[in-house]
Amino acid sequence: MLDYSTLPSVTEDEFTKDPETYFERVHHGESPLLIINNDGQKYLLFDWEDYWRRFGMLYPDGEKERVEEACRKAALDDSQVQV
Repeated sequence: MLDYSTLPSVTEDEFTKDPETYFERVHHGESPLLIINNDGQKYLLFDWEDYWRRFGMLYPDGEKERVEEACRKAALDDSQVQV
C-alpha cells in the first residue's frame, strides 16, 4: 500500500509547465510521483520498470514484451511522419 504523504508530489500547474523535468525525476528514482490536479484528484506517475515491478503480476506472461514492442513500433511510425 502506498502512503501518499511520503511520495514526492507536484501540482497539475507545476507539472504542465515542465513535464520533461518530472519525467526525468520519475525515471531517476522518484517513482511514483503524485500529481494533484486542480480539482484535488490524485494521479500517480510511475517509472516503467517500477510499474512492472509493482503490478506485473496482474498481467499475463509476455504482456510486458508485447506492450514494449507496440511502443517501439509506434515510436518508429511517429519518427517517419513528416510535418
